[in-house]
Amino acid sequence: MFEDFVPRHIPALLFATSMTLGGTISLISPQYAITSFGLPLRIGVSGPAQSTMQIGMARLSSVSAALLVLYSRQQYEAMDVVFGCFAWVGVVDAYVCWKEGIPGTAVVRAGLAAMVSLWGCLGMTAGR
Repeated sequence: MFEDFVPRHIPALLFATSMTLGGTISLISPQYAITSFGLPLRIGVSGPAQSTMQIGMARLSSVSAALLVLYSRQQYEAMDVVFGCFAWVGVVDAYVCWKEGIPGTAVVRAGLAAMVSLWGCLGMTAGR
């Protein structure tokens, strides 16, 4: 799996691993997952919101696990395509946080997603 490892793979591996593992937190403590996302406690204590968070995070974990599989197959260009698509995730995250009255979290979420997306769009994992 690590035969072709180069330092430029570190950000991609950190992101994929943290999202794969981090997505499972909502299964253990959905309220914590919601509030650590940055949303207010009034949403965190909502049963329907907790179920929605668990469903959404399972999907995000699956995509992130797929990134690790792509890495193990040395399909770095495919990883960059997936990373590029995370721009949409950032737009939605920022919109929801802004709408909920937490503009600081909205900016941070948009900024982080933009960095991940830019990484992919520039083909940094593949090393173009």
